[in-house]
Amino acid sequence: ALRSSFAALRDAGQSHGFVLGDVATLAPSSNRDAGTATKKRRLLGFDFDCTLTVRHFYKAFAWGYAQGSVNAHCHCEEFFRWCHARGFDTSMEEEPEMGDPMCSALEDFCRQAGEDAFRDVFREVFLGGDDRISLVARWLERLQRQGVEFAIVTAGTSTAVLRGLA
Repeated sequence: ALRSSFAALRDAGQSHGFVLGDVATLAPSSNRDAGTATKKRRLLGFDFDCTLTVRHFYKAFAWGYAQGSVNAHCHCEEFFRWCHARGFDTSMEEEPEMGDPMCSALEDFCRQAGEDAFRDVFREVFLGGDDRISLVARWLERLQRQGVEFAIVTAGTSTAVLRGLA
């Protein structure tokens, strides 16, 4: 029954731009092995880019903005359009640091456009705007009341994800 409930939520979620994966039941292996009763936890993991976001945040910044190329990824187009409409540059002024192109690109963007512009572009272009943010927040709150815990999984940079969600 639980799996079918989440399948229904997943199907409903896909029409709103987010995807719900399978729920894993977790218990410490020593308790499972010993056969003792444990409280089961439900954990829902989200891929960040193109699941919680509607566009690929990492590729738009680390590829498109860092290279100054709208053609670096198909999701750069809307990001560049947003920047041009507000008079913001769409390429880095400084060379990216060797360690992390995403953090370098975000730092450069915020230095050029400001923290408020970053917050706005993140909400409007990458999270899909206020209506979608509210929809996802209500959905997550409902799941949390049902005892589901959440985790964000990314192959990108966790500090960039945290900066966007701050």
